Amino acid sequence: MLIVPVVIGKIFPPVRVHVPLRGVPELPARPALRLTPTLIREALLTARWHPLVTGALVGAIGVCAYLRVEPLGVTAQLGSLARTALDAAGLLPARLNGLDTLAGCATRVVRTITSNGLLVSGLVLGSLAAALAAGRFQPDRPTGRGIVSALLGGVLQGWGALVALGCTVGTLLSGIAAFAISGWVFAATMVAGDWLGIRLRLHTWGE
Repeated sequence: MLIVPVVIGKIFPPVRVHVPLRGVPELPARPALRLTPTLIREALLTARWHPLVTGALVGAIGVCAYLRVEPLGVTAQLGSLARTALDAAGLLPARLNGLDTLAGCATRVVRTITSNGLLVSGLVLGSLAAALAAGRFQPDRPTGRGIVSALLGGVLQGWGALVALGCTVGTLLSGIAAFAISGWVFAATMVAGDWLGIRLRLHTWGE
């Protein structure tokens, strides 16, 4: 079985042919880089990751969580923790008119931190650790206008996430991964809202 390829290779030796692609500039030759701890640190922490690589990793994490534990989600856990804290302080009525009436993201009094709660903690601690390791942790001095803008934006985001059955993690990522129509509707309205906010320059209000 191996005689034929060997004979053909002897008669017709391989020839390297250079075929230039039209409209595609040739990349300049670059020297080979030596793999060092410094290079690995810069590639992981300092340099910006390619969006396709980042998206593929986030998608893989979402699929693993969906198959092994439960769909990823943030809003329900944050709402449940806030509800539990208010209940422990005696500031929570038996029924929250509006939140318990709307068919939104369900919250409840919890006594333990769920897997998604650990996810939220991991996101915050992981982001802080990466920023510290890369030397990019540079908090700005808050201003009165910035504090008001952040509080107002946080309230609107929290209310919108509860009404929309979740946030960009629970509804967008996990929803689309589960082939739910709500995930695609969320994506379309989110893009439209982002476009409108940029047009109105809402991101400059806190500056």
